[in-house]
Amino acid sequence: MKTRFQKGAVSWAMYDWANSSWATTVLAGFFPVFFNKYWASSLSEVAKQAWLGYANSAAAIVVFCIAPIVGVIADRGSAKKRMLMGFAGVGIILTGSLYFVQQGNWPLAAAIYALSYVFWLAANISYDSLIVSVSSDADVDKVSGLGFSMGYLGGGILFIANVLMFLMPQLFGLENPDLVRLGNEVDGQNQMRVESLQTATSNWRANRPEPGATSGDTDADLLEWKYRMALLEETGGDLDEAEKIYNELLTHYQDNPGEDNEDLAKMQGIMARLNDQQGDLESALALHTAAIQSIATGAGPEANAMAEFKENLARHYELQGDYNRAAEIYQESYQIRRNALMRPGDEKEDAEFIIPLAALARVQIKLGRFDAAMQTTEHIHEIRIENLGNESPMLTESNLDKAVVYEAQGRMSQAEAELLAALETRSNSFDQKDPLYIENLNLLAAFYLRQGNQAEARRYAEQARDIAQKEMGADEVSDHPEYAPTLRNLVNLETQAGNTEQARTYRQQLNQIESAWLRAPEAVQDRIGSILGLAQAFAVKLSFVTVAIWWAIFTLPLLLRVREPGGDSRVSIFQAAREGFGQLAITFKEIRKLRVVFMFLLAYWFYIDGVDTIIAMAVNYGATLGIGTGDLITALLMVQFVAFPFAYLFGWGGQKHGPKVWIMIGIFVYILITIYAALFLDKRTIDFGFARIPKFYVLAFLVGTSQGGVQALSRSLFARLIPEDKSAEFFGFYNMIGKFAAIIGPTLMGSVGLLFGTTRAGIFSIILLFLIGGSLLMFVNEKAGSRLADEMESDN
Repeated sequence: MKTRFQKGAVSWAMYDWANSSWATTVLAGFFPVFFNKYWASSLSEVAKQAWLGYANSAAAIVVFCIAPIVGVIADRGSAKKRMLMGFAGVGIILTGSLYFVQQGNWPLAAAIYALSYVFWLAANISYDSLIVSVSSDADVDKVSGLGFSMGYLGGGILFIANVLMFLMPQLFGLENPDLVRLGNEVDGQNQMRVESLQTATSNWRANRPEPGATSGDTDADLLEWKYRMALLEETGGDLDEAEKIYNELLTHYQDNPGEDNEDLAKMQGIMARLNDQQGDLESALALHTAAIQSIATGAGPEANAMAEFKENLARHYELQGDYNRAAEIYQESYQIRRNALMRPGDEKEDAEFIIPLAALARVQIKLGRFDAAMQTTEHIHEIRIENLGNESPMLTESNLDKAVVYEAQGRMSQAEAELLAALETRSNSFDQKDPLYIENLNLLAAFYLRQGNQAEARRYAEQARDIAQKEMGADEVSDHPEYAPTLRNLVNLETQAGNTEQARTYRQQLNQIESAWLRAPEAVQDRIGSILGLAQAFAVKLSFVTVAIWWAIFTLPLLLRVREPGGDSRVSIFQAAREGFGQLAITFKEIRKLRVVFMFLLAYWFYIDGVDTIIAMAVNYGATLGIGTGDLITALLMVQFVAFPFAYLFGWGGQKHGPKVWIMIGIFVYILITIYAALFLDKRTIDFGFARIPKFYVLAFLVGTSQGGVQALSRSLFARLIPEDKSAEFFGFYNMIGKFAAIIGPTLMGSVGLLFGTTRAGIFSIILLFLIGGSLLMFVNEKAGSRLADEMESDN
């Protein structure tokens, strides 16, 4: 006989449809990406990961503390629906308010996110408790499963819509109208560049005989021709063809080494750069190392060449996010330059030493070592004094260096003071039309734009504009490439202010400069990226609003159609707190009597923490490795689709072999996931023969195979170990353990990342949670647990 759901069951399940939109779009999807690239872009990568982890942990701690109070008030006062409406209402408002947080304001973004997480979790407590109003013992599992499936479906549908809105904002009318036009201009510019190089190369080739045709022809001519052709292909975007020609040149220099091997090292460096761009980091590393080996150590130019190639290698590690290794090599490069240019007794350091030191300071900032970065910056300042004297206005470069450190550290008032000090010195030392003075104005305008201070940003941007326009006179704007930074600030300023027409005017002038001076295609592509970024940023912000609306609308069926049984009486918050924590203590004592239950909950606490941490932090971790936002979002969609069939597979396996066996399988998969993410994950792809798949997609597939199954089977295993007549009481404790478990992982991941200076160390630390949880689970005896539960039930 087919069981029909009780009245209100579907309406109850619709709340899962409603609130899962927050879990998919905010928790796992867009917030980590947007926090990394928009709100906290000025922080180091490890600091971004740490602060997001702290926000998740703080929310879990708060919910753990208030859960007993919420439960008693809801049960005693028949206030489940009212409390759900209150918690959900505040969570909805907080989620929608993320739309208004300005770029760079990461503390406010993290605070709103943590609070919305608290209210989302708190509303779920009341929601879970209402299941007794719409189900009986016979169909509670089916009703619960209905909610679970509705959540996957509803959250997935809105997430797909938000992903499409992000990836293709033009379909939703969110794209800047100038984007297509600018894209066409850039396409035309690239084509003009390629045609220009083709013409120059054809003319050069036409005026010389084919290689080997005459005795006057030399190998140097052939090598020069190949090098030009490789540059042409690289500029035109055909990296495969460029790499082919560069490889021919590399082979030649390997077979015909020169006395100093500089040509060979140069070609190895070019190939390393190409491999870095294409994500082939292993080949790039080998070539960087080979280039260094090709340069003989010694004094003078050879040592300087060694330092240069060392710096290229350090930059390679920096791109990978291995900032500790990069810092070590930048330090080595500095020492090589010192040994080459300084003799015993010399005190003055060469200005050339600033090159590796400036890079070292940059890496120290990314590591969050702000004191070390400031010391390096002070060292650079001393070198400037040695070479320029104490009175040189060029020493203002050190003010600008300090401003960068202070801003990265979040000390905005000090950063502002350094920028203003540099401006004052340059104002006293240079004419206002001097490029250095205008540069300072542009830096101040950009700084205030990042802080959301449009008034000050406008003040300095318009001052730079007025000076530049006065100096240009009747000239075309395209004759003044130094005006481009001012125009970029004005475009961003007017765009943020909503002055579309004025922003369009400035953008047209900027396009004239970029087109006239044939700037490198990647520079113009960055300009496209910034405009596309504005459209995508708006799409992401709007997605938070759609979550709030979705959450609100689909909460209504529960509020209108679900009936709540009456409670005994309303209680005060203080009484609720006393009773709630009192009942918690009683439940804990009973659980301690059931040794198997206690052991399971201890194991569950650790391994579910690892699962929840990967759910909450995976996207942020991928972003710190430089994985593209589109790939990150697509991977999240993949998790949704993969998780559905594998949840059924785990359910079948748990029914056939017992839930413990399949939970262990899931934990083992998560250990592999953690090792893979920490040691092997990067921007590259894996060749499976039929297709090249991004590595992050492989990670997403593995997560999808075990995520839902581990959670579902943990619940069913726990149900086998507890007395039936105390299921509500025990499951309340189970849910609290699950909430509290979300504290350790994000904090561990963020703190270890900060300690070792790399996000890879942070993610690798999560393996500890799975190892402890899995080891404890091995001691859980299902049969003994069921027997103890039956004995306790019969005693009652």
